[in-house]
Amino acid sequence: MNIDNIFLALNESYRKAIISIIACTLMTYPILYFSIGDFKDFDWYAQLLLASGIASCYIGFYVTWTIAAIKNSDVFLFPIALVATCSLVEVMNWAYTGNCTLLGFLFKLIGLSFISIALIYILVYRNKR
Repeated sequence: MNIDNIFLALNESYRKAIISIIACTLMTYPILYFSIGDFKDFDWYAQLLLASGIASCYIGFYVTWTIAAIKNSDVFLFPIALVATCSLVEVMNWAYTGNCTLLGFLFKLIGLSFISIALIYILVYRNKR
């Protein structure tokens, strides 16, 4: 069986979850590469596992808090936008100032996540009244 047949045989929510994990991994990898000095010394599989583990933990955190408000598989697409926004801001910070910090990236990501979760709940529960 080909990998594309296996992927297409999955349910839509599983496909969106896999796409979300892959996209967030690809966006967090450069941040980890430039912000952690010893990250370059790790083997390639350790780098990939660390980046995908961080992406999976973040997606799990975000989906856990928003699945009650958004009850379909589109909830997996929101973390991609949030990670992309924070990664772009951190890459622009690195391009203009020359430093890229993991702590700054995490603070931006967590702050933006809590703001978006609050907005989702406000909008969803306002429409229910």
